[in-house]
Amino acid sequence: MITSWQEAISEIERLIAEKVRDFSAETTKNTEDFLAFASGRLLPPNEVGEGYWATISAHWTEAKPAPIEVEIHDDHYEFYRFFDGRTDIKHFEHLPGQPLPEPLIALLTEWPLR
Repeated sequence: MITSWQEAISEIERLIAEKVRDFSAETTKNTEDFLAFASGRLLPPNEVGEGYWATISAHWTEAKPAPIEVEIHDDHYEFYRFFDGRTDIKHFEHLPGQPLPEPLIALLTEWPLR
């Protein structure tokens, strides 16, 4: 379990450096954009890793009222909130180097992540 942003960033850097998946330059940059925002404003995720595709995923497994996952793609972010019996999924377009989408920021800061 991750306990600090430094641990999360180190693990993401390891995944990218070891080429565990063939992450595109855009996915890597979108990950940097996400980390630049999140690491200064949010509690660190409990887990980070590879997503379903060649993506980076951050999990807040202890978020209240329900766990959260953000999957970082080359051209968008996917936000998941896992409730008992259902999953809310939202898609946010994002080009590398642009500010994070305001609706995503609102979701990430709406509830305590731990």
